[in-house]
Amino acid sequence: MRSIGLDVHREFCEVAISDGGRARSAGRVASTPEQLELFAQSLGPDDRVVLEATGNALAILRILERHVGEVVLAHPGQLRAISHAKVKADKVDARRLAELLAADLIPEVWVGEERTRMLRRRVSRRRGLVKQATAVKNAASAVLVRNLKRRPAVSDLFGRAGRAWLERVELPEDERETLDGCLRQLDFLAGELALVDKAIAKAALASEEIRRLMTIPGVDVTTAATL
Repeated sequence: MRSIGLDVHREFCEVAISDGGRARSAGRVASTPEQLELFAQSLGPDDRVVLEATGNALAILRILERHVGEVVLAHPGQLRAISHAKVKADKVDARRLAELLAADLIPEVWVGEERTRMLRRRVSRRRGLVKQATAVKNAASAVLVRNLKRRPAVSDLFGRAGRAWLERVELPEDERETLDGCLRQLDFLAGELALVDKAIAKAALASEEIRRLMTIPGVDVTTAATL
């Protein structure tokens, strides 16, 4: 059983192999689906592969995991804490990964099956959309503050009644343009959020675990999917 380390970059992966001794460099593989598939086919069913959990790591994992015994995602922060390498270079990093994997010293990131990974991406995207919407609402509120406009007596400034007030409040021309732009952005983000919520709800219907969590008082579908 070999331990194979991949130092992953956007354009290529530096490869190192440990086979019962010190790891040796084994060249580079282009970070394309075609080249990674060819590389994966050259590996054995008992090989173990490790790479750091970076932006494209999961895509590489999906290609490799069909051909080897195990693919391990290493936690970058914890990995640096246990590594004693003083030289920072692609080949050195790949050999370091391979040797740590051979010694079972890799701080592993839990990956889960593809269904779970897809749900995590959707929940993460939803969180990003909510964060963007909050930033836009803050920008709209700042327009009102700059122009000494007091909020109307509504429970939600961006609900139906609040929106009607925002659309007719008198403002300087440039501030009117800013506020109208914020409202258009909120409409767009609301549409995107509805699509993500629909996908999460569909996943919830197919998941016994999520449905069980939703039986807890106060736990809605989004909270249950996140859990």
